[in-house]
Amino acid sequence: MHYDSIQRQLSTSNYICDFGCTAFSLKDTTELQYQDVLIYNQQQNKYDLENDFTFVVPIKIDCPERKSNLDTVLSFISKHFINYELIVSEQSSKQVLNDWEFENYVFWENTSNYHKTKCVNDGVKLVKTKFGCMYDSDYITTPSSFYHCFIKLKEGYDFAHPSIGMNIYFNKHHTYLFQKQNKLPFQSEVNYHHFFDPAHYPGLCFMFNTNSYFEIGLENENFITWGFEDHERFIRIEKLNKKVYYSPSCGYHLWHPRKSDFYFKVTFIDDKIVKSFDNQNQKDELIKINEMPHKDLKEYILTWGWINPPFHPF
Repeated sequence: MHYDSIQRQLSTSNYICDFGCTAFSLKDTTELQYQDVLIYNQQQNKYDLENDFTFVVPIKIDCPERKSNLDTVLSFISKHFINYELIVSEQSSKQVLNDWEFENYVFWENTSNYHKTKCVNDGVKLVKTKFGCMYDSDYITTPSSFYHCFIKLKEGYDFAHPSIGMNIYFNKHHTYLFQKQNKLPFQSEVNYHHFFDPAHYPGLCFMFNTNSYFEIGLENENFITWGFEDHERFIRIEKLNKKVYYSPSCGYHLWHPRKSDFYFKVTFIDDKIVKSFDNQNQKDELIKINEMPHKDLKEYILTWGWINPPFHPF
């Protein structure tokens, strides 16, 4: 798959503050998605991550669908990749998962709103490989694009996004079909979804050189619950002049209800479209990062208590 041949274009992020970003035309990403799906549904390849890569999967299980989706994601990873490490980071008021099920597992008891950025950081601090990723527990990437991004990390990129081109949010029906048949749908079959054009989706699966991730401060734990934590990280990385690879490929979000404390002050339409977002603290943090000069941003990161020591001792 020639991901590098897809023409990139400059756009601006439309989340609270405008920031220049790499994007792809909807026409190109739709055509690429068709090719990706044909390959995925017919070949089911396995890719070697060379014992130098770790999947970090953060989760709070607040409904049966979350556990079902986690099982689906872990099964997907084991079917399509070999020679990797896995860390599951759970956060909740009560432990749901059995730690003996996982070689690497961390749990943090939290009786307040789901603090996903801390949940991610708790897992990443256990990473012992040169490369890794934050992999959402409700998300499926295109394996060939994921592996292409792994190669880019080996070539010297600091970060990589395997599915910046398009995110398809499955409804219950498509989630069920994927779980039972392990087949991806074509974009034309998902007629209930609205896509941005040009496309730029920086969240859900984020791949990193471990040292580089620590250098930019990991996840910003000033973001609690859902809302713009992915976009803040994207802006921070770009402002710090890190080398980032963006794949125009597609990702797929498995369905789950959105009624937990993860979505504090967020109102959705049909469990997928944001109607309102009223978390002013997170809006303010996003704007502050966006407006900071390079030098001030580096100094601000050094004040973050969750970075101790400041850099990963790799």
